[in-house]
Amino acid sequence: MELAQTLACSLIVSRIDYCNAVLHGAPSYSIKKLQRVENSAARIIIEAPRQSHASPLLRTLQWLPIQQRIDYKVAQQHVDCCKCYQLAVIIAYL
Repeated sequence: MELAQTLACSLIVSRIDYCNAVLHGAPSYSIKKLQRVENSAARIIIEAPRQSHASPLLRTLQWLPIQQRIDYKVAQQHVDCCKCYQLAVIIAYL
C-alpha cells in the first residue's frame, strides 16, 4: 500500500498541484475528470472494489477532493505572497 501511495502521489497529485493556478476557475467537467482519476487512484491504493464510495477512501488517505485541493493550494499561495509583501514593506521602512 505504501509503494502504491507514493507512486500515486508522485504521478497524480503532484501534477494537479503543479497546475493549481490554471485549474482554479476551470469548468466543472474538467474538475470532474480529475476527480475520477483521484478516486480511481484511491481505490487502487486501498484495494477497494470499483463500486466503493470514494469519499471515505480519500479521508483514509488524507487527500482532499480536487476542487478543495485547488482552492486550498491557491489560498496558500496568496497567503505566502502576502507574507513576502509584508516582509518587504517592513524591511523597506528599516
